[in-house]
Amino acid sequence: MCKFIRLSLTLALALAMGAQAFAAKIGVGAFWGKNIPVVQQDASVDNLWGMKLIFVPLSFVSIQPNFTHSGMGQASINLGGISQIREGGQIKSWGIDLLLGNFNSKFFHFFILGGIAASSIQKENLPDLNSTGFTGGLGFELIPVKSVGIETMAKAALIPLQEGGAKDNLGITGGINFYFGL
Repeated sequence: MCKFIRLSLTLALALAMGAQAFAAKIGVGAFWGKNIPVVQQDASVDNLWGMKLIFVPLSFVSIQPNFTHSGMGQASINLGGISQIREGGQIKSWGIDLLLGNFNSKFFHFFILGGIAASSIQKENLPDLNSTGFTGGLGFELIPVKSVGIETMAKAALIPLQEGGAKDNLGITGGINFYFGL
């Protein structure tokens, strides 16, 4: 009898989750903006762009797998009284963000986000540095039409380095999202 109850509850939960997922909103998005290195002498402000999938299983939760490409510009470094220009390189990240906000609103919504990303820091003449980084930030989306959203976001990326310290960047982006489903 106990096995039957557990099996019934498990089946009911699975069906409820499946029904909820069927009613979920899904979408795709693209974003671009500026990458601002924080406390880094070997990088400067550069462009940032990316794309994401959007899955909204609940009215207050959005899960967004994403790819982000961040340039780190050129920096002028003074070594022993000699000024040198160094290429900052680039960061390529595959991540997933969890957003909390009111995604049921018809016209706009605010959100906060946190996430994790597998990042690769690439600089000329140096081996690539691969590390797991963390993201956090906030944003706002305006929805002028039912299936289109215009978004702006501030997102900090913290990528720990093996030798200590971290690459800390702030991305300020704008983008467009297209939604399918409800």
